[in-house]
Amino acid sequence: MKKIITFIILITSIVSCSINEKSLESLILNELENSKELNLSNYNEFDWDSLIILGPYSNIEKIEMEKNIDLSNVSNSIEMLDNINLIVFLKQGKVVRYSEINRNIADFNDYQEIIKKENSNFTLDVNQNNTKILKVK
Repeated sequence: MKKIITFIILITSIVSCSINEKSLESLILNELENSKELNLSNYNEFDWDSLIILGPYSNIEKIEMEKNIDLSNVSNSIEMLDNINLIVFLKQGKVVRYSEINRNIADFNDYQEIIKKENSNFTLDVNQNNTKILKVK
């Protein structure tokens, strides 16, 4: 029984690592440092057709029900954290990749809306609290 549990944990870890894309996070952070725009519509390193931004304390089960999408591969730590956003890339309503973006780098104002790939262009703005906010263009 212990071998089965260990095997399941190992497989889950491997799947999680391949879906949470650290290189994608680096690319996004680099683009935000060098520009006032974030254009993800040209990002074609993997096949995706839309994305959704999950903000702090997002309830994954509720979003799955409301949007009719499968977020089962997304780390549920977003439900307890307030320091990150998740950019979740989807293909036909299923997660293909996601990336954590620290809110100190930039925050999003369009949470939990599905954004088509061709519309996934964001502009960087600064609000009165000096917080960098990404808005859909």
